Amino acid sequence: EHVKAGSKKFKVFAKVKSEEKWYAVGEVASKGDMVEGACQVHKRLILEYACDLYPNLKSSAKDLEVGFSQSGDSEDDIQALVKTSTDGIECGFMPMKRNNKIAQGLFHVDGRTMPSSTMPDDSADEKGRL
Repeated sequence: EHVKAGSKKFKVFAKVKSEEKWYAVGEVASKGDMVEGACQVHKRLILEYACDLYPNLKSSAKDLEVGFSQSGDSEDDIQALVKTSTDGIECGFMPMKRNNKIAQGLFHVDGRTMPSSTMPDDSADEKGRL
């Protein structure tokens, strides 16, 4: 929605604080291109999704940080997120595709609280069927 309205997409990443390697997780966009605020709003979701995409990060989940491409689309100019205000931010997060499929699950893309839901159990197939 924000991109359609002219907002720029910014790649977002996650990494273990004590390591150098950043892992691509998806993109954020916000009204007014407020990338830091968009990353702050979606920080928890970005980090949870990073652990889903890269299982090797799960053991360090409490030591992960979010970063973003300063230019929007490069992996050479990643800046670590510094806590910032999220007042009035209208933004969205689009997770990276995995295995040629768009990410599945519930993702709030405009900052609203998601309704509670029941996720399929582990015996369900990729479409949630038991």
